[in-house]
Amino acid sequence: MDQTRVSARECLTQALIRLMKEKPYEEINVSEICRVAGYNRITYYRHFSSKEEILQSLLDGIAQEFQSKMELHRGEYFASSAARLFTIIKRYAEPLTLLHRAHMDYALMETLDKAFHHTIPDGSREDAGYYRAFQSGGYYYVITRWLLTGMKESPRKMGQVLADVVEGSTIY
Repeated sequence: MDQTRVSARECLTQALIRLMKEKPYEEINVSEICRVAGYNRITYYRHFSSKEEILQSLLDGIAQEFQSKMELHRGEYFASSAARLFTIIKRYAEPLTLLHRAHMDYALMETLDKAFHHTIPDGSREDAGYYRAFQSGGYYYVITRWLLTGMKESPRKMGQVLADVVEGSTIY
């Protein structure tokens, strides 16, 4: 992807995030995004077909960053792996919180499911989909709670919390 294309996509994304801080997501239109970004509608539609696609693109970037970090550190202790995810989430806290406020949490849940697909791929076991659903759902709720309570704990602490949950789980 050439630099102009990356810049336009990034400007349009940042414009939407800026507008989401000012007003409800539902009230934002393409013309406003273009005005704030400094691009015309032709450029907008060259890169995105909808506001939802802008947000999904942002989430896909987060997932891709997480997956690449996981590949570099395959086989490490669970708490360290989880802490990496929380470090990335912290960096994107503002847009993720805005996504929640716009009632678009489903997009984060779907993105987490796709991101965890590489850890438990289809065909790796008969019930792989259930494992991924449990993993992505658990992360989703913990991430959401952490974001909405002000991220008081460090990413490292959150990684340890999840490791304690996984290692100390019992069946009641």
